[in-house]
Amino acid sequence: MDETKFTALSPLFMRFYARCLAYPYAEQQYELQHLFRVMENEPRSDEESEHLEAILSIINQYQGQEIKILREDFVMTFTNAYAGQSYCPLLAGEFTTRYKIPYDSEPLLELFLENGLSVEADESFDSIINYLEYLSMLYEQFTAGEIDLAALEEFVNGHVLNWIPLFCQQVQQQSNLEFYKETAAGLHLLLLWFSA
Repeated sequence: MDETKFTALSPLFMRFYARCLAYPYAEQQYELQHLFRVMENEPRSDEESEHLEAILSIINQYQGQEIKILREDFVMTFTNAYAGQSYCPLLAGEFTTRYKIPYDSEPLLELFLENGLSVEADESFDSIINYLEYLSMLYEQFTAGEIDLAALEEFVNGHVLNWIPLFCQQVQQQSNLEFYKETAAGLHLLLLWFSA
């Protein structure tokens, strides 16, 4: 990892993708737009500008869809409740089991709790949203000098890169909507760029 890539924009990028992967709700569009406006006001490199352009395209895709259509595709892509199984489960444990990836997500809950990430009572701790929120928190701590690069690399290599890139690829194949396809593509490219 190149530590110069981690700036004030890094946690905002992760928070944006975490919000995109939440179940569609009435205020989501405004939250995504607000995050974009905050990111737009930050100084950025050429590479970060490219990621910001991808984020703007994702927001435009969201605005072009009815919430009912977004919700239907969310269910079909991430829960597939109609068929009784998930194509692209949002939970690390379910996803890694479905795609036969060796991974133990159990130590994650302790890691989250020890480091102050609050997990909603009705939400599974190994949701991709928690991974991205925790990664956002680590980026903030790194840029503030509170943790070293090794701590960041340990989480990324041990808990993120082993399943989220494949998750992104599967979403691009399974979703019917450009919003989720572009969200997955943008997150995948961002993770590859950060980890290179």
